[in-house]
Amino acid sequence: MEMPRNPWIAVLINILLPGLGYIYAGVRMWFGILLIVSEVAHIVWRQTEHIGWTLSAPLLISWGAFWVATSVDVYFLMRDGRGKTPPSAEK
Repeated sequence: MEMPRNPWIAVLINILLPGLGYIYAGVRMWFGILLIVSEVAHIVWRQTEHIGWTLSAPLLISWGAFWVATSVDVYFLMRDGRGKTPPSAEK
């Protein structure tokens, strides 16, 4: 028997890779996929252009705000019951 999906797990995996929490939750799937693709494209671009990983304060602040915003969003979506629940847990 599968357990219901946990909103906190969605938050944790969304922090690790923005968008993955949405896919885990089963909500806003295309948004989650878009976030993952854009993050991977950004990493590839930074490496191929030899920009390196020097991070400025504004970039760190904007990434932090983005991660917090998407993580809070996916948490509230699941808490309010809009996330998918495995079929066996709905009974």
